[in-house]
Amino acid sequence: MQKTAFPASPQLFLSLLLLLILPSPLLGQSPEFQCQEISIAMCRNIGYNVTLMPNQFHHDTQEEAGLEVHQYWPLVGVGCSRDLQFFLCATYVPICLPGLGRTLPVCRELCLRARAGCEPLMRGVRMSWPDRLHCDRLPRYGDTDRLCMDNRNGELPGPPEQERCACRCRPPRVVSISPNHRLYNRSVAVGGVPHCALPCQPALFTDEQHQLTERWLQVWASLCALSSLLTVGTFLLERGRFPYPQRPVVFMAGCYLLVAVGYLVRAFAGREMTACQEGLLRQDAGGELGSSVLCTAVFVLIYFFGMASAAWWVVLALTWFLAAGLKWGNEVIAGYSPYFHLAGWVPPAALAIAALASDAVDGDPLTGVCYVGGHSLAHQRWFVLAPLAAGLLLGMSFLLAGFVALCRVRGVLKQHRGAQDRLERLMMRIGVFSVLYTVPAALVIASLVYEQYRRSDWESALVCPCRKAPVVPTAVPVPGTALTAAAAAAAIAAAAEKSSPGADESTGYEDIPSYELLLLRFIMSLAVGVT
Repeated sequence: MQKTAFPASPQLFLSLLLLLILPSPLLGQSPEFQCQEISIAMCRNIGYNVTLMPNQFHHDTQEEAGLEVHQYWPLVGVGCSRDLQFFLCATYVPICLPGLGRTLPVCRELCLRARAGCEPLMRGVRMSWPDRLHCDRLPRYGDTDRLCMDNRNGELPGPPEQERCACRCRPPRVVSISPNHRLYNRSVAVGGVPHCALPCQPALFTDEQHQLTERWLQVWASLCALSSLLTVGTFLLERGRFPYPQRPVVFMAGCYLLVAVGYLVRAFAGREMTACQEGLLRQDAGGELGSSVLCTAVFVLIYFFGMASAAWWVVLALTWFLAAGLKWGNEVIAGYSPYFHLAGWVPPAALAIAALASDAVDGDPLTGVCYVGGHSLAHQRWFVLAPLAAGLLLGMSFLLAGFVALCRVRGVLKQHRGAQDRLERLMMRIGVFSVLYTVPAALVIASLVYEQYRRSDWESALVCPCRKAPVVPTAVPVPGTALTAAAAAAAIAAAAEKSSPGADESTGYEDIPSYELLLLRFIMSLAVGVT
């Protein structure tokens, strides 16, 4: 973690200026007094740049003081207190005032703030605050008999850890819903905290990630639309090129074309118009007529036709099985086309109607489209994950049965070279298309499963800043033992490094979503249409 310099307040500089202009007899200036520029890297740019040696720990040179104060550098890097760096530097290399003739100690309040921020972390790894940095021996801010320095003018430590770590709506990343808002009594919550909602602006992701998402979805939606339009156009011009069992490919292409149109409509209308309402991510498709119609239209285009493409994939696998496994002819299979259309359109329509009726349609935090499950894991599980997983498994079952039947027929046709070649070409086409569909579909399902397991952690990290405790290092000291500064700093730094690799800098949690995996889901949902 990058170190932070704590700037001194204007009141501090005014106090120091008054000390500089006070008459020297009053302050007892020493003839041996001589300021020296601070050479310790950790203590540069902290609000003053000169010091006086020896310090209170009897370090005669800055080199000696630097050897000890730098032992705290890992602790400063953890960021447990914004006052720690200034406190340590003001203690080990105190400010030098030519008119004072001696060093100026830090105020007790500054020490207490640094201790209040870092001691809980130290207790988490069974360590104690160093005795030589004890706060009780320091003067209080405002004591006229004992001057001291404090870059925050004697501000007392913040609220106790229990209050600081309480789970609550924490703007701007989580917004509190007012009692007169229409969503107040709708069981809206974030991370289990009621009356909290995600804002329209990025909460789980950065602005750069949202901009990258916009570009990727526009590119993939455009490619998907062009490729699918080419397939549909070819079918309209030459219907004979797509007899059964290949005919469902055309309906899949039509579905992907309309899914791509849904993403392009969202890109044209914008995130706020589509997935947001009153500054919040949509919890449902209701609200003002214009935005409600747009949200519903995007939902129907992306969700209904996305589910329909999955249903037509099952129909395609079924027709291949009928042709390859049961040796049905094209005309016989075509005779069942009304039933295929029922299977391809009715279940997705029923799911879409049920989602709208149960207020399951909401705004997606990453893409800004109206979909299902952006706020409810249960809705995502039953309206998205379960249908996609069931369709993939059912289609793969038909394909596997068809391949087994083709392999048996291939052994019988070894003496008929022409028939065997046609059979091998059919197997190749089926195999290639199966891979082109099943791999993206499996990645989409894997991303949904990942979100099912982790989303509650992501949302909790937004409202509960202290939910995760630091990891206790392997070598644990005896409880109650006071440790040296170096040991305490090193142990806490190791604990912080173990507990938060890749953590969100603003929260300190490792519970942040994998942006790449979630973006991959939406790209893979369009990939079949591109191929």
